[in-house]
Amino acid sequence: MRPGPGSGEVEAAEPVPGRRELAGRPVNPVVRIPGLAALLLLVSVAALSHAATARELPERFEATFELEAKGATIARTRWSLSPQAGGGYVYESRTEPVGVFALIRDDTIVERSEWDYAEDWLRPLAYRYERTGRRAREVGIAFDWKEGAGEGVARHDSPDGPWRMPVPSGVMDKLGYLLALMRDLGRGERGVEYAIADGGKLKRYTLIGIGEERIETALGAFDTVVVRRERKNAKRETTLWCASALGFLPVKILHRERDGTLLSLRIESLSGIERREP
Repeated sequence: MRPGPGSGEVEAAEPVPGRRELAGRPVNPVVRIPGLAALLLLVSVAALSHAATARELPERFEATFELEAKGATIARTRWSLSPQAGGGYVYESRTEPVGVFALIRDDTIVERSEWDYAEDWLRPLAYRYERTGRRAREVGIAFDWKEGAGEGVARHDSPDGPWRMPVPSGVMDKLGYLLALMRDLGRGERGVEYAIADGGKLKRYTLIGIGEERIETALGAFDTVVVRRERKNAKRETTLWCASALGFLPVKILHRERDGTLLSLRIESLSGIERREP
């Protein structure tokens, strides 16, 4: 079973320090800019409190999606966000086969992101990917942040290929960027770029707003911002429909693989986010 659309598989790596906003909008505070511009950005960051950022994202939610391929439902995906008792949050995506497909495949894919707020940054603490079944695979990344140093270390310990690398402030993991996208769309941004720690490299995720569309879902009709993930490899394409009334939660994702296979993820149920029309 293929990973569901919206998971973090990407192509060639390219170092990108933190997130930049595209299309002429202000640069994200994590990017280092010398002189007066840097001072103004630091003042701006100081005005953004933890509480303000927290209000832009729900404290917790759970959403389920149907994963379809070639017109058939092959799996169900569940996204969940929840606070931890000791502080921070856990964001998890779990995909399991359903129906007839479950009789012939036993793959389960779980991605888990542990993170906390550091000013205006969703700072990753740990990331884990686990796949069971015939193509079993495990990946674990731990992030160590030096207090006040503006940088840290991402560490992947594995007999198959351990690695360590320095990472700048603003970097994210392969799952947490979806929450950052929800927040940034809510701020009116329509072109963003995120730096993702993956495979011992910083990889760039570029997402561009390509329009707006009202679509029907299992939860009713929603006005959405349509966002496309730009890749150097044009044979792969991911498009997300993010509902403004649900805090820009993606309610539909289409992913086209290199071989032309089209995977569709459509929302089925939701709790923890109230519908609020803008």
